[in-house]
Amino acid sequence: MCEALRELMKEEIEEELKKNREQGIEQGRINQLIDLVMQNLLPIETAAQCAKMTLDEFKVAMEKKEN
Repeated sequence: MCEALRELMKEEIEEELKKNREQGIEQGRINQLIDLVMQNLLPIETAAQCAKMTLDEFKVAMEKKEN
């Protein structure tokens, strides 16, 4: 029964893993942009644009990372 349940849920589990992986990659990308801004290597406006975020959204992300 356990194997049958695994088979039924296999697709859902794979989709969830894919989604989590993509979210992790995106968060890592945002963290890199934040690091570049904090090192004064990239203007915050450019970083926000690269992250596809508004300036205010990017500032909030920076605050969260600093804490």
